[in-house]
Amino acid sequence: MAIKHKIRNRSGKLKTVKLTARKAILEFCKECMGWDYKNVKTCTAKNCPLYPFRWYRKPEENIKGDIEG
Repeated sequence: MAIKHKIRNRSGKLKTVKLTARKAILEFCKECMGWDYKNVKTCTAKNCPLYPFRWYRKPEENIKGDIEG
């Protein structure tokens, strides 16, 4: 299910987009990394609450390898 929501783009202006949970995580990560798309894939911020749900990996893959007990 997608919802319409306003988000900031690279120039700082607001745009309205349809967001799913997965797309919302991607957009958050892109903003966090200064809109440098390449850095999103190499993010190492394991303390970020969204880290296990990054858009390019399935949550199951992150649970097995990234969470230390």
